[in-house]
Amino acid sequence: MEFDLVCQDAWIPSFIIAMSQIAIAIGALFSGPVCDRFGRKRTMVAGFSGVMFFGYALPFMPNWWSFTIVWSAIHLPLFFTNTASAVFVVEIVGPTKRSLAVLSKHLITNKIILYTKYNLLQGQTTMSISGPLVSLVAYFLPDWTQFTFFLVTLAIALFLLVIIIPESPRWV
Repeated sequence: MEFDLVCQDAWIPSFIIAMSQIAIAIGALFSGPVCDRFGRKRTMVAGFSGVMFFGYALPFMPNWWSFTIVWSAIHLPLFFTNTASAVFVVEIVGPTKRSLAVLSKHLITNKIILYTKYNLLQGQTTMSISGPLVSLVAYFLPDWTQFTFFLVTLAIALFLLVIIIPESPRWV
């Protein structure tokens, strides 16, 4: 009972998820134009920076409403990163390999990113390679704060990868 969410407060988890979905909708509206204006790489770097900042702040939230704000703040850059990476993968490979490249992105990287953004509570049903691995990590790190720190730390590897990759040749 971390935030004392007992019977009379049973509506709060649904509210938290609804707020994160609103953040995702806002990200969906603006991620495409932001990617086109500032480039795929800059958008991914900014998105990962936001995810890591808010991700490390999340375990320190003292109550459910601050948790909701930070949780929702994680989902906005999540969608920017997700959109930019999907477009980047499509633009960087040739037309014959695009399906394989997008599939690989969704099977490996995308689920790590999504789990890093704490979508576990929203019941993601997409099959992936990282899903079982994240479940294994959750088994060994049952406290959500340790689990959160571990997953956000994984995002650092993706952040460093994004920094060293070149900008999309189609955007340049």
